[in-house]
Amino acid sequence: SRIRRARAAHEPSLIAGVLSRRDDREIGNRTMVTVVLEQDFAAPATAEDFHKWEKRAAWCNSIYGVEPKLHYLSNDGMRAICIFEAPDAESMRQSGRQAGFARPMKAWSGTVHDSPGGTLAYVPNLVDPGFTLSMVERSFHSPVEFDDIQAIEDRAASCLDLHRIRFVRTYFSLDKTKMLCLYEAPDVESVRL
Repeated sequence: SRIRRARAAHEPSLIAGVLSRRDDREIGNRTMVTVVLEQDFAAPATAEDFHKWEKRAAWCNSIYGVEPKLHYLSNDGMRAICIFEAPDAESMRQSGRQAGFARPMKAWSGTVHDSPGGTLAYVPNLVDPGFTLSMVERSFHSPVEFDDIQAIEDRAASCLDLHRIRFVRTYFSLDKTKMLCLYEAPDVESVRL
């Protein structure tokens, strides 16, 4: 298999935000792209922590053209995936450094692929009562084509239906070596199957 690491699915808590499907768009004279920031914490983080960090970084974000869109926090608070719009991943890193965030930042630019049937502008409304959001992280030894991975998932659609799993969104790195897939499911174990 060309998959180097597929982390176990985990249930992210949705902390904040609205994310509309905009891969590349212009603001002023700058083209904006989706930037994914992966963060691991030594101690559990909370939604309140993210609100403080966002306030602390606001002036740097405005200087570097970084717009926070959505934050996914694991239930144990030890890992977060944060989605931004920015000119590029380096702008995200620069903003973080200028704001005084010392921890290393794993940031990468990517594309957004929503579920068939339209743009999902407001993710928190997606989750049915009794269901949870689960994120699957994948990385690949060598670059892959999104359509090839999507074809594999399409062949497994009946299994997803059987376990009441609904695909929500994928973030796919521009270097074609990372993928984050978000699913709505009764529980995280359903996604692990």
